[in-house]
This record gives sequence, C-alpha cells and structure tokens, in this order.
Amino acid sequence: MKRLGVNLFILGFTFAVLGIVLEVGTRFLVPTEKEIDKDWVKQFIQYNREGFRDRDYPTAKPRGKFRILAVGDSQTFGHGIESLEDTFPKLLEKFLNQGMERPQFEVLSFARPGWSTVEQLQFIYKKGFLYQPDLILLNFFHNDLPPSHFLDCNSKDWELVPEVGPLVTLFNRSFLYHFIKFRINRMLEQIKLKSSYEDCRRFSYQSRSWDMEEIYLDTLSHTARMKNIHFMISVIPIMFQLKENYPFLFAHTKLKKYCDSRNIFCVDLYKEGFEGKNEDDFIVSRKDRHLNTRGANLVAQILFKKLKLLKNYQDLNRWHLAYNLKELLDVNSVASQFNLFFPELDVSPVNLKNDKEEILASSYKGNYYISRTNIDPSTGKKILLRRIILERDGKIVTKEIKIFDPLNENLMSHETIDISSRKVIQTIRMPKLNSNEGFSETKQTYVFGYHSKYRKDLDKFLWELEIKENTRFLDPLSLESALFFPNLLRFDPINIEKLRKSLEFYIRFPFYNKGSGANYVKKLLDDILDVKPFKKSAQFVEDLKILTKDYAHID
Repeated sequence: MKRLGVNLFILGFTFAVLGIVLEVGTRFLVPTEKEIDKDWVKQFIQYNREGFRDRDYPTAKPRGKFRILAVGDSQTFGHGIESLEDTFPKLLEKFLNQGMERPQFEVLSFARPGWSTVEQLQFIYKKGFLYQPDLILLNFFHNDLPPSHFLDCNSKDWELVPEVGPLVTLFNRSFLYHFIKFRINRMLEQIKLKSSYEDCRRFSYQSRSWDMEEIYLDTLSHTARMKNIHFMISVIPIMFQLKENYPFLFAHTKLKKYCDSRNIFCVDLYKEGFEGKNEDDFIVSRKDRHLNTRGANLVAQILFKKLKLLKNYQDLNRWHLAYNLKELLDVNSVASQFNLFFPELDVSPVNLKNDKEEILASSYKGNYYISRTNIDPSTGKKILLRRIILERDGKIVTKEIKIFDPLNENLMSHETIDISSRKVIQTIRMPKLNSNEGFSETKQTYVFGYHSKYRKDLDKFLWELEIKENTRFLDPLSLESALFFPNLLRFDPINIEKLRKSLEFYIRFPFYNKGSGANYVKKLLDDILDVKPFKKSAQFVEDLKILTKDYAHID
C-alpha cells in the first residue's frame, strides 16, 4: 500500500512537471497577445460630445466643406488602435485634404463597437442628418446582419473542463489549456461534430436576417436619395485566410449583388486590396482580429483611391448634387467637363454635349438651373431627362426626372421632388394603363422623423421611424421580439392589427420595390405558421401570402 502511494506520488509529480514544461513551452512558442480591456480603453479612447470616438465638429456644416459621415461598428471605431488619427476615417480625411491649401473634406466617424445596420440606421435618423452630410459611407462587416432570435453565431468554444470549481481560474490563465481547447474545437468543426462560425454565418445570409438587412439598407439608401445625400457601402473582410480559400466570400458576393441591383456605389475591400495578403499583418492580435494600424491604413488607402477624383473638382459643395456618386467618380463622365465651366455660369449659360449626354446650365435670380438629357447612342433618341434647381450654396430646391421610351420618346415616368420646405414632397406621374390619354398621379410627403419613448414598465426605449408623414416604420427586429418572445425580451404582446399593417407596409412601400420587404414577410409567415404565436395564425398567414406573391423576388 505504501509502495502504491509512492508510485502515485511519482506519477502525479511527473505529470505536474510535464504540465509545467508544456505550459512554459506554449507560452514561449505562442507570444503574449495584446489585451484590449477596460484599462486600455480608459487610457486610449476619448469621446466627443456626441459620445463617439472623434473630434468635435460643428453640427451645421461649414461653408465650402464636403462632409462624409462614416458609420460602422468596432472596425470603423478603431478597436485596438491607440491613436484616433490612425483610425481609417481619420486617415481618409487626411488623404483627401493632402496637398490642398484649405481643407475641403470632413470625415466624421460615427461608429460604436457592437453596432449593426439597425443601430446605424437609428443613429442617422436621430442625429446623423443634423450634421448635413454630403455622403454617407456605410462600412459593412460580415456580422452586421440583425441578430436572429432563432440563430446565434456568437456561441463560445466548448470548454474541456466544467466551468465551476476551484480549478476554473487556473485553467483560464493557462496558455496550454486555451491552445488545446482551440485545436480541439477546430477539429470538431472539421469533422462536423460542431457547427463552425463560417457555417453559421453562411446560413444567416440565407435566412430572414438577410431580408431584414435588405430592409434596413433599402430604408437608408432611399432616404439618402430623397434627402439628396450620396450613399456608398464599403465591405470590410474578416481577417482570416486572406491568402487562399477565404471562407467569407459569400458575404461579399451577397453585398455586391445587392449594390448592383440598386445602383449603389460599393467597394469590396477584400477584392480591392486585402486578397492574397497575410492576415497576421493586419490584426490587433491572434486573439483579437480587429484591424490594426496597418489594416486601417490599407482600408483608408483603398477608399481614398476610389474617392480621390472628388479632389479635382472646384466648388464641389455647390454643384455635386447635379450628379450621382458613380458619375462623379467616373473619369470619363461629363462631370469633369462641367466642373471646368461651372465658374462661368454667373456670366453666361453653359452648353455641353457628347454622344451620350447634353447639359444646359444657367444662373438666374441667385439659383442655378441645370438640365441633363441622356441620349441613346444607337438611336439618337432621348431616354432620360434630369432637371434640378440649386441654391448658390448647393442645396437643392427641386429635382425633376423624366424617363422616356427609347423607341419613340414617349414619356414613361415623370418624378418631381420638392424640398423647398422641411418636408420632402414627391410627385410621380405615369401614363394610365389601357388608355391612350392621361396620366395617373401619386403624391407622397416624407418627413424622415425619429420617435422614441421610454417605457418604465418595460424598462427600455421603444423607437420608430416616421418615413412618410403619419406612417410609422416598425423595426422588424422589434416586431419579431414582440411576436415570438414578448415576455423574455420585455415587449408588449403583438397587436394583430398592428402586425398586419406593419407587414403590409413592408410589402407595399415603394422603398422596398425590389422585393426586400415581401421576401422578409414571406419567410416570416412560414415561421408564424410553424410556431402559431396567436389564434387563427393559419388564416392570418393565408391572407398575407396572397399579397406577397405579386411583390416578392426570391432568388
């Protein structure tokens, strides 16, 4: 018995020594990683009066400035980057103003760790428009999709020992334990005994989360258009396997397809600069794959390369709204010619023409009148007419767009947008169906308001957007919370009539005419039918499914 005790002691001692050797070896081979904790944040992060990591800017845009609003999550915020000036919004501002006698560009960083597109949309409606941006730059990261109540891609690695007991602290501090845990979890993913983060994200882009994302993006892009603000998206890659077999290309492809279908200017930062690079060069640490200073610099360089043509334009802030962003950034666009002749407008009218476009511009009673006619090169017939009236500081008074049949120049659509007051009034005239004479006319009044109120009984703020006058946009994520988990997530149980109106809004509202709203509703109805969260769910679903057939565009 005594001999057995000695042997057990020797065996235990041997394992202890072996563990110490392996722990020391692991710490030697795996260098200490940079930790971003509360002390780091307290030391390096300063906030402006709005609570964002940036300098303070006046709310009213200074005269002569072109203002860019950069919104995003922790990647845009600069998590792990010590100096504000090394974050990519500030670097982009620096590059745009380099070599200019007077700084012309402002890049305001409105980003917060943990933000997704829904929080960005809320902020832009609540505060962003007050800063009078000329361009909204939305920096999209792969996990910016709204979180699903039925799908969690942020699950932790499985632990190898119970997370209770006296040894928890010891294991949490052990490099060897974390190294083994990481390897075992990756092995389990490879043999499909554990779902990988990649698989979960891929599924989320095929789920209702993506349809919600499209609703948020459509709301933002259409609002920007109606308020005469340029809008663009940059897609930030995850710093993982950039050299080959990049596993998150599906997210970039999805965003590109979305942008192409909406004619939105989109920059894929993976394709434009990160592809084939060593990701270790651009991350804070192996435990924290946020962009480091080199990564932020590369992002800023790519964005600057895309936007640098804006530097060539004189008085950009006074006439840029005569063109969309893609036209401004096209070196072969007539915008470059118009820029040269713009200073002459106060003296004499300007007439420019090529095989694709004709421009007539003049100055009258303190306003600029600009008319652009697009011509079909193959037929010589006009296909598009755009007229705008600009105040001398560049603000639009009215905008008019006419679309013509390329075969016979018959008018197909006539849109007028009047923003002379605080409201935006849109009038659309179209030829009546099955009639040779007359036009049908629809008029919409937009206010783009933000409403929120604190509910003490729920201990939370509830928010809504008033896009159209007296018509509220209910956040799809809030709607689902009230529908499926009202008690757990502290929401009022869903009102069936309000639910019906909200879903009909997603289906019919013109901002979602590409099918994003109808696609979302179609998938949501399937879950309502499965879960049956209220009485007569089947009849409710049947009634609305008939409506979605004419609007949905499922791939």
